[in-house]
Parts: sequence; structure tokens; C-alpha cells
Amino acid sequence: MTRSREFNEIRSQSQPADLLEAFYAGILERTPDASDYLREVSRGRHAEASMNLIQSGKFETSLPSR
Repeated sequence: MTRSREFNEIRSQSQPADLLEAFYAGILERTPDASDYLREVSRGRHAEASMNLIQSGKFETSLPSR
């Protein structure tokens, strides 16, 4: 995903906070709270930020109950 041409075009036109907001919207379907993920996104570590978000408890709690 983070290596796609589409993402690279969006990344080049976006601020890190905007990208983080898009990650939260796509993964957790909500807006971000104060987050350490912004530091990763600001450093260009987009794949790491999105994977860490997916592996977080925030993602797990966003899943429907079984």
C-alpha cells in the first residue's frame, strides 16, 4: 500500500498529520487522538506507522465482537 503510486502522490501533497488522519479513518474508522504515530509518519515511516496501528489494542477494540 505505502509503495503504490497513488499513495506516493497523496503523500507528496499531504502533511504528516493529514496522512495520520487518513490512516486512522481507514483502519479504525475514526479521527486520531494524540498519538506517537505522528512521529513515525513525520519521519516517512508510513508502513511502520500503519502496521503499529493495526497491531495496537485500538485496532483490536475496533473489531466487531464475536
